[in-house]
Amino acid sequence: MGKSSSLGPILLHHLDHLGEDDCDVEEMFEKTNSPEETISYMTALKDEANALFKLKNFSTAFVMYNKGIKYLCVIICVISDDSHMCEANLELKGLAFSLLLNIAASAIKLNKFSEAITSCSLILESNKRNVNALFRRGIALEKAYDDFKSAKD
Repeated sequence: MGKSSSLGPILLHHLDHLGEDDCDVEEMFEKTNSPEETISYMTALKDEANALFKLKNFSTAFVMYNKGIKYLCVIICVISDDSHMCEANLELKGLAFSLLLNIAASAIKLNKFSEAITSCSLILESNKRNVNALFRRGIALEKAYDDFKSAKD
C-alpha cells in the first residue's frame, strides 16, 4: 500500500453518505471497544458477505459490504486518536480496501457499474497501483460502455 496511501478520501466519501437507513451502524459500533475488536468483527462480517457472494447472493453481499465499510469509517474516526491506531492502521487500510474491492465485485454482478467505478476510484486515490481496483474499474467501465452502445442503437 505504501506510505502515501491514505484513507482520507474513503472516510470522507462514506461518512458523507451515511443516512437514516444506516442506524444499525451505531449498533455495530457498540459491539466493539478497540481496534483489534473492530478488525475481528469486520473480518467476520466480510467473511459472511464473502460466503453469500460465493452462493451468488450478490445483493445481500453488496449490502453487507457497504454496511461494513461505513462502520469501518465511523470506527476509524472514533479511534484515530487512540495509541493502538498506529499498530492497527495497516490492517484497517487493508480491510477497507478489501471491502471496497468486494463492493465493486458485487456491484458489477448487479450491473451497478457507477458504484463499482466509485469504489475502485476511491482505492486508486490512495493507491494508484492497486491492480485489483484497476481491473475491476476497467470491467465496470467496459460494461457501462456496452450498455451505452446498446442504448444508442
